[in-house]
Amino acid sequence: MSSHRLLVLGGARSGKSRYAQKRAEASTGAPVFIATADAFDDEMRARIARHRTDRDARWACVEAPIALPQAIEALSGQGKVVLVDCLTLWLSNLMLADENVDAAGDALARAVAGFNGALILVANEVGWGIVPDNGLARRFRDEAGRINQAIAAICDIADELNREGRGAILSLGGDDGGQTAVSTCAWMTGYPLRVSFGKTLHYDPLANSADKLMSSGAVDGLVWIDAFGRHANPPAGNAATVILSSVKTAAAQMAAVYIPVGTPGVDHFSRLLRTDSVVSLPLPRLRNEGLPDVAAVLTLIASRL
Repeated sequence: MSSHRLLVLGGARSGKSRYAQKRAEASTGAPVFIATADAFDDEMRARIARHRTDRDARWACVEAPIALPQAIEALSGQGKVVLVDCLTLWLSNLMLADENVDAAGDALARAVAGFNGALILVANEVGWGIVPDNGLARRFRDEAGRINQAIAAICDIADELNREGRGAILSLGGDDGGQTAVSTCAWMTGYPLRVSFGKTLHYDPLANSADKLMSSGAVDGLVWIDAFGRHANPPAGNAATVILSSVKTAAAQMAAVYIPVGTPGVDHFSRLLRTDSVVSLPLPRLRNEGLPDVAAVLTLIASRL
């Protein structure tokens, strides 16, 4: 198995654990969960139990509240898909046990850098809030930031999940967000930011919505893409629907044509684009199911029109 390291960052309840688990389950190799949580009270015990119910019988579990680097090293080269959840709880355990955080962080970096196989690590982003009002909390924030930076520099991919789990992005450096604003505007409205809606173009999101166009009969055919298996249903209408999806959903079974396609970054090579479209990171293929990518299918469809 080729080495592949993924760091998933996000705030509390951002969906990072669920996202990381899906990435692990989509990989080849038996999944192993390294748990860093220490069940020190009823709330934590309930949280641990809830996470356990989310994992099926395929998963093995290793508990490493302190000895995380050693646990990672022990699984290296075994053909496993290893998920560590999470680095921030591990740091909390180190500080509560009065361990040498710097030495432990260095050991973790060596273990991650030397890992042979698929390794996914989850961490909280705790540095975006207000400055804590006490020294211990400020130290925890700073140490968490240093560990995240060190591991992100080693990992192939650093996924930053936004608060609603809507996208996988990398935060911008500096304060010039012009390109990001253009990309976001085009994504949300279908028009670039340079269009002056009030003067040169009347944009009516209701009249131009896919639901409206389908129900009014203005659409001859619909190509619906669901390469990430989100199970979203296409808008209803009488137009013939072609669905490109990684899974055969109920909507796909009802479509005029269903074409199975691979998931980017899982079934075929892809790239994670920063929201300003300037920086991209490679997403190597994790499995080979023989599924085509969306671009190849759309190119073939276009050539027959």
